Amino acid sequence: MKAIVVGGLGFIGHWVVRKLEDRGIECAIIDCKETYETQNQLWMMRVFESRERQIQSPIHDIDVLDGAKVKEFLIDYNPTHIIYLAGPPNQSAVDTDINRASRVMIEGLNNFLRLRTTQRFVYISSSMVYGNFVDPVSETVTTAPINSYGLLKLAAENLVRSVGIPYTIIRPSSVYGPRDADDRVIARWLEASKNGFPLSVNGEDERLDFTWVGDLAWGIVESMLSENAINETFNLTRGGAVRLKVVAELIKKITKSDSEIIVRDLSKDHPSRTTLIIDHAESAFGYNPPTDVETGIKLYWLWLRQYEESLYDSLQQSR
Repeated sequence: MKAIVVGGLGFIGHWVVRKLEDRGIECAIIDCKETYETQNQLWMMRVFESRERQIQSPIHDIDVLDGAKVKEFLIDYNPTHIIYLAGPPNQSAVDTDINRASRVMIEGLNNFLRLRTTQRFVYISSSMVYGNFVDPVSETVTTAPINSYGLLKLAAENLVRSVGIPYTIIRPSSVYGPRDADDRVIARWLEASKNGFPLSVNGEDERLDFTWVGDLAWGIVESMLSENAINETFNLTRGGAVRLKVVAELIKKITKSDSEIIVRDLSKDHPSRTTLIIDHAESAFGYNPPTDVETGIKLYWLWLRQYEESLYDSLQQSR
């Protein structure tokens, strides 16, 4: 078995690589270390370095839009499995350059599908394909994305299904944990709380199905290995949405902060979401994520403090 993780130095990607390595599965990484205007560039440079230290697999700097290089590498490496995570991580990143984002999410994806020799293709989509939903959703509900990120993810899902390769499609939600970018909600709130700044909550009653990145990475690898997951689509989340205001209060408690919580209206281009039902993944390959949001935030906060302290020490020593 030989796997390729496209976007394997990304936040979710490098966790997936670690899980593959833990299982003794040979893998290679394709990643050009792309960052986006919405992200702290210095932070991302340091985070990429940290991610590389977590893994042993070879890294290949190939742009997914370079079809000739992609084809050459696939023929040479001859993978049995491909896990595709390349592309912008959210709507804000799509907005920075929607033309490139759409090319990476569709044309880049197609460059890895077109040889049609892979035994399994695992595509990492998003809960954004559902659009607005106020009741818990399973994978069988009608998809109705309301922003370009969700629309592009849904188009990519349909492309994967159309080419005739055995596939597995994964829909995560609100992933968080160590070595993430600093622009997602839990990361932003931890940083704000640490510095005593207000925590801005978008929507009084809004909920998100926050998912610990290690649980998701384990589920992705298990789905790749499971015969029950062939040509199936799965929600891979915690399976229990939590009110954003409750999460903000948890962060204040964990960081021992007196930051103010400010509740604002939900942005019109961001869907209102809640719990994603994970029964299908549980029955297919035993997915049962153990990390609740309070435990996950405590672990994330512990890592963040240790990482920032080590980063400070290294900067001091270099002066």
